Amino acid sequence: MEATDPHVDEEARALRVIGSADAPLGVYRGIVESSVHAFVVVDGSGTVTFANRGLVFVSGYEPEAIVGHNIAEYVHPDDLAVAIQAFAEVGTEWGTRAGEGVPLLVRTREIDGGWREVEIGAQNRLDDPDVNGVILRIRPAGGEPGFARSLEHLVADRPIEDVFSQLCGALLAALPGSRTAAVAYGWNGSNFESTTLVGPDHDIVTAITRPEGPVVRSARSAIFATIDAAELERGDSPNGPSPVEAVWVQPVTRLAQTACVIVTREFPGPPWTTHEVVLQRSLDFIALVLERRDKDRRLLRAARNDSLTGLSNRAVFFEALAACLDDPMHGASAVLCIDLDGFKPVNDSFGHSAGDQVLRVVAERLTEICRPDDIVSRLGGDEFAVLCRSVSSPESAQLIGQRFLEAMRAPFHGLHQVEIGASVGTLFVPAADSSDACDRILEAADNLMYDAKRAGGSVQRSATFDPG
Repeated sequence: MEATDPHVDEEARALRVIGSADAPLGVYRGIVESSVHAFVVVDGSGTVTFANRGLVFVSGYEPEAIVGHNIAEYVHPDDLAVAIQAFAEVGTEWGTRAGEGVPLLVRTREIDGGWREVEIGAQNRLDDPDVNGVILRIRPAGGEPGFARSLEHLVADRPIEDVFSQLCGALLAALPGSRTAAVAYGWNGSNFESTTLVGPDHDIVTAITRPEGPVVRSARSAIFATIDAAELERGDSPNGPSPVEAVWVQPVTRLAQTACVIVTREFPGPPWTTHEVVLQRSLDFIALVLERRDKDRRLLRAARNDSLTGLSNRAVFFEALAACLDDPMHGASAVLCIDLDGFKPVNDSFGHSAGDQVLRVVAERLTEICRPDDIVSRLGGDEFAVLCRSVSSPESAQLIGQRFLEAMRAPFHGLHQVEIGASVGTLFVPAADSSDACDRILEAADNLMYDAKRAGGSVQRSATFDPG
């Protein structure tokens, strides 16, 4: 059963006794008409017999505009079947059924033709001669449905923009009088263009938070944490009056990155305690979403990248090779396998930390030589692989391998007593091949590398792949 609400009970009592000769009609009519809730009475067929002024706040309709009409005309077609079933089950307790306190959640028509999600509680007073109908208490749906949908989107791994859009909708529902809401995140403290601003109809927020605006001007020095409240509550902007009376900016303080929720309001003044509770709940959710995103990114990077060098791993290299061969615009390419010569003495003489440093330097040198579209991977140990797309000829592939050899001959800082080279296997892959040949291509390049190592190392062995 729904928790007792003294105000609602008094309103219901007022509805029951209106028309009674013994009732103080002015008092009870005043209670009903001053309610922010819409109270509507319908008869057994669903025809509206009474509506209070609260209807204007919920739908925009004047009470007399719907009296005499069937309530079903104002319910969204997709929600009508559920609403009719619930109406048939209404009991004498507030709720959709006797003994249940969960209000019915449906969409109702607004005067401008749009639809608004509302909560409807009901009480059966058909046997009460003072009412002779079912009392419907209609109020805008709170933020709970929106918060629930945000959580559902998060669990379903929907894009972060979808999650935050639902959250902003929940904020607007939970904070009456709000014009718009948005979540800002990713600002790096200097480049406002790096900020992602999410939220439906956030043109007002965008205007207020433009680089020369008061929010950003204050935030540059305090990262959204210190806002000139007086200035923002007036809605001042550099280019004239603002369409809002207040802007609330609440930072997420538990994140290393910058994030905040921004709410614009029709009324001046700072948040009330009840507002603060809703905003804090939203900030906690924003932090949860962004922390999960960062965790997912780290896990994905760990699964696809070598933790020591930052290069992609064997699985990523294989995927890139397959995608290259399957690309209908695929031209000839080159696959190079590179294994260091003289690497073991580094570990034996200087320790594994020195060996790790050598591997990082090798990764940097290979990356510097390659083009941006080339793929450089660490396959394991001291073995690397490179995929070069759009290579014109076997000779061009050999030139690439030669540059790798020369790069390895440069001294390694702090290890002048040790000579480190590389054995390179270079395979030119004609354009006709497909991803079915990935395993054989990588094996052929690997064999060429071992041929170079058996020849004494620090040399290159090259060939053209034969798919036959």
